[in-house]
Amino acid sequence: FSMWTDGYEGSGVGSTFWLSMESAGSGNSNLAFTYTTGNNTGSRGMQQHTPFINHQRDRNRWMKIVIHLKAESSENADDGVIETWRRWSDEDTFTKFHEKFDAPLRLPPGGPNGFKEGYLFGWANGEYTEDTEWLLDDFQVSTNSLINDTVVIVPDVEDPMTPTGTGPSTLPNMYSNSFEQGTLTENATVNNIDLKWERNNKTSLVYGDNVTNKVIWNNGKVDIPISDERDWSTIDGDVSLRFRYSSGDAMTEQRLNFEQQTEMWIRYWIRVPNNYSHGSLNNKFFSIWGSTYDSLGCVTWQTRPSSGGSSLVFQDGGVISGEDQSTPFISIPNDRGRWMQVVIHLKMASSQSSNDGIIQFYRRWESESEFTKLHEKTNANNQWESGSLGYRRAYFMGWANDPYKVQTEWLVDKVEISSESLL
Repeated sequence: FSMWTDGYEGSGVGSTFWLSMESAGSGNSNLAFTYTTGNNTGSRGMQQHTPFINHQRDRNRWMKIVIHLKAESSENADDGVIETWRRWSDEDTFTKFHEKFDAPLRLPPGGPNGFKEGYLFGWANGEYTEDTEWLLDDFQVSTNSLINDTVVIVPDVEDPMTPTGTGPSTLPNMYSNSFEQGTLTENATVNNIDLKWERNNKTSLVYGDNVTNKVIWNNGKVDIPISDERDWSTIDGDVSLRFRYSSGDAMTEQRLNFEQQTEMWIRYWIRVPNNYSHGSLNNKFFSIWGSTYDSLGCVTWQTRPSSGGSSLVFQDGGVISGEDQSTPFISIPNDRGRWMQVVIHLKMASSQSSNDGIIQFYRRWESESEFTKLHEKTNANNQWESGSLGYRRAYFMGWANDPYKVQTEWLVDKVEISSESLL
């Protein structure tokens, strides 16, 4: 679905809005939205991906969709509204999928004074493999709410497509944050494990929408416009967590702590720098531990050089064990500027002598619908520590033992943690 004011996408001085079905893997669909900010600009990254259609149980079902759009009240007011709801024909209540009350939905100064044109469906970038027909009925447009008196349920941690007890949710039940609130201290979508981001160590939250780049958080709210042409476009929304390695500088990392967990799934997006090259030594990528870093109960991933790019290895117990399962990870120049989604699954051993800890690492590129398993160890022998058992601290990125020769920036977005599978 799409609507626009005076011209579609880059041909419009006003904004264009889209709803898009995005691949959720295994033949399923998420629903996400995006828009332009007008002034003949292109669209930004898709936002608020929400589970939408499960191909095994939702075929031939009728659903009712409600979309609420409101343009911003004046130039640069950034108070436009985007809301969407859905209910299946056998449901009595709507489920809210999307909500954004600060959308820069621009009206063209020369008119029209609102959305004027649109389309239903349209281009399928992932073609159907057989003849496929959709049916549409009872199309309504109103200046008043079309939700009526129906109770609206806003999803929290449950997958709105998955009834309770039918299997693991693809939504996180411990923590979720896409950083769109512009702060590391509050306003996570979900935080049931008291997760706290520690001080920024050459990291910051940055805003990038293909027009404006600025730093908006560095150990507190800031507003620092960046005048050069850095690419801070995100995978979801406009804000991401930046890791800045200055030329010759070996260190940038973001630490976090949370309530101890004996099993957890971690999922996040990370973008390969546009100028990425790997030095001759190892660089940290992600580490997690319990009471003592680089000891029992610690797992560390790091990259090693490989044909100008890098391979990925992990250590069961940090430095107390050797590097394991070297796997091709980033290819140069093909992977520069690409977003990948990482899923990490960790489970502490059941006893000191059981050697049944689990370490798994999965990755998919933005263009892929399925995850590829890069690492798996189901007999981890160092995932046990005496006393208070459980993972409770971690860091993203970290020490580059062979510093980058030029300034290099990684971006991280949409960090999620769950006790259930996030594949």
